[in-house]
Amino acid sequence: MKYQFKTEPWKHQRNILAASFKMEYAALLMEYGTGKTWVVLNNVGVLWETQDPRPIDALFVIAPNGVHEQWVIEQIPEHFPDRIPIISRVWTGENTLKFRKSLEDFWNKRYDNHLKVFTINVEALQTKGRATSFAINFLQSFRSFLVVDESTRIKNHTASRTKFIMDKLGPLAVYRRTLTGNEITRSPFDVYCPYEFLKSGFWKGIPNYFIFTHKFGEYKKNFIHKKSIKVDNFKCPRCEDNPDKVLFKKANDRMFALCPECRGTLKEEELPTKARKLLVNEAKFEYPTLLRYKNLDDLRERTTYCSFLARKEECMDLPEKIYQPIYTEMNPEQEKLYRDLKEELKMEYDGIEITVTVKIALSIRFQQIIGGFYPESEKPIGDKNPKIEALLYDLEDITTNDPIIVWARFRPELQHLAKRLKKEYNGQVELYYGDTSREERLRIREDFRDGKVQFLVANQGVAGTGLNLQRSYMHYYFSNSFVAEDRWQSEDRSHRGGQKHNCLYKDIFIKGSIDDTLKASNQQKKDFAEFFKEKPLINLV
Repeated sequence: MKYQFKTEPWKHQRNILAASFKMEYAALLMEYGTGKTWVVLNNVGVLWETQDPRPIDALFVIAPNGVHEQWVIEQIPEHFPDRIPIISRVWTGENTLKFRKSLEDFWNKRYDNHLKVFTINVEALQTKGRATSFAINFLQSFRSFLVVDESTRIKNHTASRTKFIMDKLGPLAVYRRTLTGNEITRSPFDVYCPYEFLKSGFWKGIPNYFIFTHKFGEYKKNFIHKKSIKVDNFKCPRCEDNPDKVLFKKANDRMFALCPECRGTLKEEELPTKARKLLVNEAKFEYPTLLRYKNLDDLRERTTYCSFLARKEECMDLPEKIYQPIYTEMNPEQEKLYRDLKEELKMEYDGIEITVTVKIALSIRFQQIIGGFYPESEKPIGDKNPKIEALLYDLEDITTNDPIIVWARFRPELQHLAKRLKKEYNGQVELYYGDTSREERLRIREDFRDGKVQFLVANQGVAGTGLNLQRSYMHYYFSNSFVAEDRWQSEDRSHRGGQKHNCLYKDIFIKGSIDDTLKASNQQKKDFAEFFKEKPLINLV
């Protein structure tokens, strides 16, 4: 049969579609801007018209919030054949009679010969509720082509949404696809859940995530001692009180108990048998530390038969990315706060293993300080913000009115940046972050495309996914996060098909600060991602 495309594909799109369209499951590892949505939509179109090898009558898309709307608002009208009748709905989370009735149209007989299209944001599937119930009902009712767009959102094996999508929704679909530009955003372990979603039992001989991590990672056992343990019905032999918990310390390989009531130190032999047993056997807490990854070639090769790769530099003639750092220094107030926090850290944790949770909290606090705002409030640190001043100084060299995107992580940074730019420039400035309403986001996207916005101040986690911002080729990064995917995604909002200029990315760094650590961390994650892109995939460019 001859299938008529609505929009002419690039060569790599046509080749990947031809090789994968009959596969029950596949991972489309196509970098941002290479047209993976086109491949999916035309895959659905071919299956709808041929009903071979397994018939379908629905497309179900799970995507990050906002991106799920773009499938219906932009992608389907642009790429999906008009000759195929469809009924489409977007999950909004509204609990209104009008919205509920619109979803019931899927089961209306007058739409029996229509392709049913439903898109939902992945965050809506985090907890049980109307969204999860509807998703199961839809997939049980229709023979569906199920897509997880930006599939790194289901890499966390402990997350409720990952378990639900992987265990409950995946088995109900006729076809399954995962889409992502980088399957590795943090560590090689990221690949476990997305491939397990594609096929239950995908990792042959590896029954669960724990065994998976120990097959591909080498660990060291560590032990720490709890500061206190609960001993039921414990009675202190000195004060004869009954404390809720018994504190303890260890010295010269002997365990000493400390009664929190009388503050008396009790030797091990003074304790009742039950308490002594608990102190010796249960006071130890074992935890593993990852030393290094191993068997990565094996891990890489296990996915080759169902993975399809498209890299921009190989299949698209795009201008080069250019990176330019801008260095500045903290003001005196920032230096004092930063130094005090480091001293507090040294005093409190010197010689003691710091937990991951504490490390994350500390890195956030350090970032907030160098960003120029008190962690507890939106009050600026010092009279002048060095990063904002460095940005404004650099902008003085720009003589055109081309649109510019300024990325930042924290709410106070975003708000103050937008306020300052509005004061300094007559051009239109828009703020796109978590507090921006759905209606405002739609308007801002349209205004940006129409040239009504000169400065877009945006959060990478919110605006960095799913938007086409080719009008801009200049980006400033006021601050970044340790989520490397947010950075990669935000860069490619402009670096995609239709871009005519070299994309310029300028990072504003504070010398000798957490910025250096963050840069090194994201580079390591990029190295892992590049390693897995070298696997011998079915590379059809």
